[in-house]
Amino acid sequence: MAPVTKRQNIDLNEKHDDFNEEYEQASPEHQRKSAYGGGSGLTEGNAPPIPTFTDFLTQLKAMQDTTATLAATTDDSVMKGCLMSLGSIIQAAGHFLDKIPQRLQTVEEKLSEVPSFISTQIEEQERRRSMVFSFVPESKNESSTERAKEDAKSVTQMLDVMKIEAVPQTVYRLGKIFGGRPRLLKVVMPMSGAVSGVMKNRGKLQNTQFSNVHIRESWRRDWLDKQRELRKRRDELNDGLPAAEMSNRYIVWGPPDNLRLMRKDDVHK
Repeated sequence: MAPVTKRQNIDLNEKHDDFNEEYEQASPEHQRKSAYGGGSGLTEGNAPPIPTFTDFLTQLKAMQDTTATLAATTDDSVMKGCLMSLGSIIQAAGHFLDKIPQRLQTVEEKLSEVPSFISTQIEEQERRRSMVFSFVPESKNESSTERAKEDAKSVTQMLDVMKIEAVPQTVYRLGKIFGGRPRLLKVVMPMSGAVSGVMKNRGKLQNTQFSNVHIRESWRRDWLDKQRELRKRRDELNDGLPAAEMSNRYIVWGPPDNLRLMRKDDVHK
């Protein structure tokens, strides 16, 4: 074969560049046909189908049966040993692959739990930075924003009394106004350490204008649900008590993670 001259090489490169330019300017349909071989007869429509996972396992089982048959019919001991070893490998691969769908299902189930887990973790982190104030007087100001400002001012004053060096991120009332009792006031701090400081120093509010204020950590949802159930049961039991026993009525007592019903006289026993 005659060697390619420099001139011929340049011509070939130019033709290659022309083809690339035409290919980029061609329609997507024409590009797909070119990718499948142009006029070779292989097109996107008649390309070999991709076997499913079940088809693959079936083919693997057929291969195992074939090797077993060949091993049983051959007289060559070396060939028989190779075929038996190959059959064992195929069988082990089949057992492993057969468990993949179940393992994938387990992975999918675990992944489906991730959003709920993340949401729970975010909620728990905020709960640890939150407190609930009870019996904080509500402002009579007609402006809702001014009332909110006065609530924030009251909380700041209490934090000053307790010597807490942190500014609340959020202060807002819980629920709707009902009767003359002030609504609960939720306070979200920038870190959980500030909440611990408040729990430790809340006794300093005694003998101040905030002496009637009660402060507790924010409770988990399941704790609140249990408290609600116990209070309902408490009211039912107290309604059945004679007047002479009302001084020893039922109360809900204990830390939030261990709430229980008790008679009042049994609390300090």
